[in-house]
Amino acid sequence: LTLGRAAGFAGINFPPFAPNTLQYNVSVPYAVNWVTLVATTGHAGQQLQVGPMGYWLEPVRSEEESSPLPLLIGANWFSVSVQSEDRLQTRTYNVCFTRLSPATMAQPTFVSIAWGGGLWSSNVTSSQFSFSAVIPYRFTSVSLSATIPTTASLAFYHASKLGSSILGLSNVLLVTDSPSQPIPVGIGTPTLITLVVVAEDSVTMRLTNITVSRAA
Repeated sequence: LTLGRAAGFAGINFPPFAPNTLQYNVSVPYAVNWVTLVATTGHAGQQLQVGPMGYWLEPVRSEEESSPLPLLIGANWFSVSVQSEDRLQTRTYNVCFTRLSPATMAQPTFVSIAWGGGLWSSNVTSSQFSFSAVIPYRFTSVSLSATIPTTASLAFYHASKLGSSILGLSNVLLVTDSPSQPIPVGIGTPTLITLVVVAEDSVTMRLTNITVSRAA
């Protein structure tokens, strides 16, 4: 028998298989909520079964993926059972997939405002929540860009005049390091851009405010 790597995620190495090693452990990020297992028999007549450890196992063919196996946060045990050609001998391999808890990081590390050929930018620290930028009078809009944590589940922004919401830009999705659509900046009252980053846990949020004004 050869126990292949699990599918359902990328960048995670399955431990090397050894016929006499009956237990394997793999850690996967929170974003991975299912896997499939692939096993290869050493002889044509051997029979394979895969499923949650201690429960009914599903028959599978050699070199074919099992049905998707759901992962909860924490340890998830699955068994791969192989029977000999005469069905008199059985060996079971157990695999533990430990799904990590969701990340709570929601802080952008870099923000920038661009207009025409101009650019304002700043690194962002854990204690910084508000910034301000002034653009030349002749420009009437800016675009927002930000470096978002790779574990964040969502990033969006609002844009409004200070004290109102007349710009109509609300809950606009933002892709990390990609410029937003043009955000109007009028004369007089500054434009308030609020960047909202939601962490992987879908609960933790970080708000970063950037006030943009046009020079007189």
